[in-house]
Amino acid sequence: MRRIRKPTQKKADKPQKKKVIKPYDPTEPVKAYMTRNPSVLSSDTGAKTGFWILQTKGFKQLLVIDRGKLVGIVSDRDFRRPQFGDKPSDEVEYWEEYYRISDLYKIRDIRTSNVVTINENAPLIDAVRVFKQKKFNALPVLSESGKLVGILTVHDILSSLMSSYKYKK
Repeated sequence: MRRIRKPTQKKADKPQKKKVIKPYDPTEPVKAYMTRNPSVLSSDTGAKTGFWILQTKGFKQLLVIDRGKLVGIVSDRDFRRPQFGDKPSDEVEYWEEYYRISDLYKIRDIRTSNVVTINENAPLIDAVRVFKQKKFNALPVLSESGKLVGILTVHDILSSLMSSYKYKK
């Protein structure tokens, strides 16, 4: 029987770092609103492992990096896309078999390769236009040299809009 060690300090006891959300300004650069140091996966990561990371961290998408270069993005939607194979759907025994939630598949098998990105110095309104036109939920953010520096999500923009208004109860 495996014993589980209890943590010495409870999560509630640790001071929580609150992210300061900048009020929405469409002329400000994307870098003022993006999340820096986004979580990334390798193309060789198993699909089940990638799905587990998405679920446990509460993310909707993860960026795929190989040899330090952005090569794709994988979203929760990519895992829900059925795998159409030789078997008809009524002969599939397990949902893991029907959907690609198995480490038999790699992230490279399900990722989106042609990733639309945005420059960190682009005005925020440019990102909003991309979200609206392409119906994306996230954009990888690149530096002038092409290095991945962050990710901008619709949630980031909505949070900035919310911080622009004061609530009265």
